[in-house]
Amino acid sequence: MRVLIALLFLVPAGLFAHPGHAAGPLSGLWHPFTGLDHLLVMVAVGFVASRLGGKVRLFAPAAFLLAMISGASASWAGVSLPGVEPLVQLSLAVFGVLLMAGFRMHSGFFLVLVGVAGFFHGAAHASEGPAAISYAIGFLASTAALHVAGLLLGNIQTRAGSVLSRAVGAAMIALAMAG
Repeated sequence: MRVLIALLFLVPAGLFAHPGHAAGPLSGLWHPFTGLDHLLVMVAVGFVASRLGGKVRLFAPAAFLLAMISGASASWAGVSLPGVEPLVQLSLAVFGVLLMAGFRMHSGFFLVLVGVAGFFHGAAHASEGPAAISYAIGFLASTAALHVAGLLLGNIQTRAGSVLSRAVGAAMIALAMAG
């Protein structure tokens, strides 16, 4: 795992930047898959929510999506949000730590983290894509699909599932530090 973390420090920062998407639902649908930072955080939200269990399995993805809509709306309305990319990067590290640490925390605190991350991911998505409803529908749909993927992965109750979550968490932290 140390070799993987070391190799991730060699990943160019350009991997995180992914502007230049055209308007339309397919472009929005594809957008979250073109940036490793967005993709990993969205899967991690579902994964951690699944492991926390209870109603948070539904509330966390919903909170992320609603906060993402708010962040995108603010960005499209011309509100200047300082530090969007560093906060997206920080969310990558935070969710990486959650995966590595074994997920135990109060559900309310987790939902606050999810909401803050969702807001800044929404602002980032909006600044990197067109201000179009069809585009927003696409990136909301793919975000929801990534949350579902995380929820399904979180249902893995084997030792391999724990090793996988710790390895992905370590990779997320390394990517955040490299970005």
